[in-house]
Amino acid sequence: MLYRAIRIFRIVFSLAFMAMVVAAAFLPSAHAQRLAHFLAHMEIVPALLTAGGLWVSAWAVITLLFGRIYCSSICPLGTLQDVVSRLASRRLTGPLDRYRYRHDRPMLRVLMLIVFVECLTFGATAWIHYMDPYTEFTRMVRFWLLGNAGALIGAAVTAVLTVAMAWRGGRLLCNSLCPVGAALGALTSVSLTRFDINPDLCVHCGACERTCKGQCIRSDVSIVDNSRCVSCFDCTAVCPNGAITWRTGRHRLQWPLLQRTSAATPSALVAPNPQQKMKQPSSPAQ
Repeated sequence: MLYRAIRIFRIVFSLAFMAMVVAAAFLPSAHAQRLAHFLAHMEIVPALLTAGGLWVSAWAVITLLFGRIYCSSICPLGTLQDVVSRLASRRLTGPLDRYRYRHDRPMLRVLMLIVFVECLTFGATAWIHYMDPYTEFTRMVRFWLLGNAGALIGAAVTAVLTVAMAWRGGRLLCNSLCPVGAALGALTSVSLTRFDINPDLCVHCGACERTCKGQCIRSDVSIVDNSRCVSCFDCTAVCPNGAITWRTGRHRLQWPLLQRTSAATPSALVAPNPQQKMKQPSSPAQ
């Protein structure tokens, strides 16, 4: 019940936050402009560009403690991907039943992060804006108000790329081309809390893997790649045995061989008596 409540709260909050970003981008009032200024500066890349070290430090600490909460609830482009992937799931295969584990290819994420750091170092702010998910989202929702052709083309390309990748791969954009996702993923790999599968409870039904938009769950071996997990809590809602938990550390098997052999019993795990092993059975009299 707790994970279900967290999941519902996350969905409602992320949709409400995205609605605020859209409203602040269009409303002409002074209050809306102040709201837009505040929302922009609590995002990671705008905070970096305006020397907003407080927000950057806050998101780094939150990620080290709780994982990629920013990606799941604050980033409006991430919320848009969730909406698109949800619509695609219902249209293609039914609700939340179409993903498979995707092997990680970290070199692309590392490359995007290196390019982002180089642009930040040399002050190439125009390129930084094209890699910032928040800026690209605001460009998409205000594309008819953009004054130059370059910005309009950039917004159109981002919209097509976001919808296409989310339609086929869920949060694939976050885990491949987004430098913010790459940086937060590196922090999440050493975060205090993480999603973990209890192998004593897991029956390898694959429900969590088919639900995971980050395509980071491998159900056959009960492993979650937390560096790509966006903390959506969808997997906890579909697990029939409650094997997936959000916790510190990792579960360990109580009966190590029971996970691998379906017909094993505790008596089968007991080593044979050496004295019995040395006894030779007497042959029947001829």
